Amino acid sequence: MRTRFAFAVTAALLAAVGVSSARAAGKPVEIKIGVEVGLRYDTLRFRVDPGAAVKVTFSNNDQMMHNMVIAQPGARLELVNASLLLGDDGPAMNYVPKSDKIIVHTNVLSPGDEQTLEFTAPKTEGVYPYVCTYPGHGFVMFGAMYVQKSDKLPPLDKDPNVPPPLPETPGGSPFLQVANAAKVVRDFMPNTGPASIAIGMPGGQSACWDAGVCRLRYVWSGGFIDIPYHKKDEAVLVGNVYYTTTPEEGLQIGDSAKRDVKFLGYTLVDSFPQFHYRVNGVEVSELILVRAGGPGITRRFEIAETDQPVRFVTNPKAGVTFTSTVGEFTDGVLTLTPKQAKSFAVSIVEPEHKVTPAAPAKGGAK
Repeated sequence: MRTRFAFAVTAALLAAVGVSSARAAGKPVEIKIGVEVGLRYDTLRFRVDPGAAVKVTFSNNDQMMHNMVIAQPGARLELVNASLLLGDDGPAMNYVPKSDKIIVHTNVLSPGDEQTLEFTAPKTEGVYPYVCTYPGHGFVMFGAMYVQKSDKLPPLDKDPNVPPPLPETPGGSPFLQVANAAKVVRDFMPNTGPASIAIGMPGGQSACWDAGVCRLRYVWSGGFIDIPYHKKDEAVLVGNVYYTTTPEEGLQIGDSAKRDVKFLGYTLVDSFPQFHYRVNGVEVSELILVRAGGPGITRRFEIAETDQPVRFVTNPKAGVTFTSTVGEFTDGVLTLTPKQAKSFAVSIVEPEHKVTPAAPAKGGAK
């Protein structure tokens, strides 16, 4: 049975043959690109001559939505981060930010759809990245268009311009592996809203944050997520959930009976997600990290100046321990002064009977 890496090598060789044939016949270079499990294009790279006519057909044979953006050399992460800031404008813009560094792009394609891009390759030789800018995907879902006269490319397993090979896992359906950096994936998650975001962190800690209601949904340990291929609509959690929130829990600003929220997007800080949103008109940034003091997670908040009361509400019967960098919890409620609310962190400590060894993460908090 061939591995994904073997499939990638085969696809790369076929792409190279197609380029040579097109060059000989004077026809457009035709490239077909699909999607495989693990947020990856099934063709990780291809080569074209400078100034060549190119025809790329992108087929979304996945269960999630994706797009494909071809950009100038070195622009991938800039575009990925810019797409996270589009907020409510993202869907109408196909999550493609306005930038003069974009050469060509598809729309966001639903599962089963495809789109063909026809364009002229740049005349300047270089490595031109292509990337999915759907929120969170582009950090791992990308490839490289080599524009050069030579057919010689670096070995695929040592090419810094493409993702590394996915690890093989028993049972066929691999879950996303988390090593020394956090992974942020937007997928259909169980027991939450459709706008939820999965966060896999070093040390086996993971969390689900719901952008629709701007709050944490649950936390688990032991692994990240499994994305079955054409089997289920929802991701499968790998590990055990040890904390689930209620609608009454979390950050409250102003009238506790009212919680009007607006999601503004997210950015990455040392690979960890920092969510930006408004609660009752007040801007909030929430950074989710591995708890540096041991198993668990930390939620670090920065809140714009406000004269409204600020509280962080927990459930004392949730089975976990809560700690804060400022103030004290009284009956599960942390009440903050305006000065304290500007910057504080709340940690959720995993119960001892489910301790998962966790290495301190860069940027962590106690």
